[in-house]
Amino acid sequence: MVGGGSTGSSILYNLAKRGSPSPLLIERGPGIASGQTSRSTALVRTHYTVPVVAKMALLSYRFFRDFGSLLPGFTSGYSETGLLIGVDGRSESLVAESLKVFRQMGIGSDFVDKREAGRLEPLLDTSGFSSVVYEPNMGYAEPSTTATSFASAAEALGGRVLTETALVGIKKVPDGYSISTTKGDIEAREVVLATGVWSGPIFEALGIPIPLKPVRHPVAIYGRPAEFQGLRPTVFDFIRSAYYKAEGKNLLF
Repeated sequence: MVGGGSTGSSILYNLAKRGSPSPLLIERGPGIASGQTSRSTALVRTHYTVPVVAKMALLSYRFFRDFGSLLPGFTSGYSETGLLIGVDGRSESLVAESLKVFRQMGIGSDFVDKREAGRLEPLLDTSGFSSVVYEPNMGYAEPSTTATSFASAAEALGGRVLTETALVGIKKVPDGYSISTTKGDIEAREVVLATGVWSGPIFEALGIPIPLKPVRHPVAIYGRPAEFQGLRPTVFDFIRSAYYKAEGKNLLF
């Protein structure tokens, strides 16, 4: 595995759990979750419009919900908050179609009236929404803790993690791949690139052009006054393409 974020460390753990011989992860940073993962808001939700993604998300939700029993001694820092989604007339019919599909999958997500939305989150102004959806089985994990738990659990099963080990190049060889790193060469039968938005140049070097373009997006972090603290629902505002997540007891993303 190349990349020690939540994806790479999860793959390492699952390969080690399945008895894969000598699974190895390299990470260029000083530790696991040094890159994108450490900046993730780590939402665990099932409200996705593409059915196959929603199915994957449902499996992920159940995994995070039961993380401590599936990986005894480890934690993801998961907190269940619920999700409120505000929509307008233009998207209401599309959301209604998605909810039908969700119900067939066993996902508990449905429209609620504005009075109920106000009870769930008294600070939410629903006047700009034509309707509101509530998904109770949603929350967020602590991303760095999740990745570290996966990596540590993998090591306990025989996996290896090399930090401060940057990828220099990959070459296809008859029996697999030759990986050049800043700490020497590694021979591997198979390679998984868990490098996120930075994968483009790596694939190009292998003759596989992928049109990836990293784009920054703004994130604002606020401290919450005493009356706004505690566990609160995450809010998606479809109209403004924004979401608001209460982090811990006193932060808001």
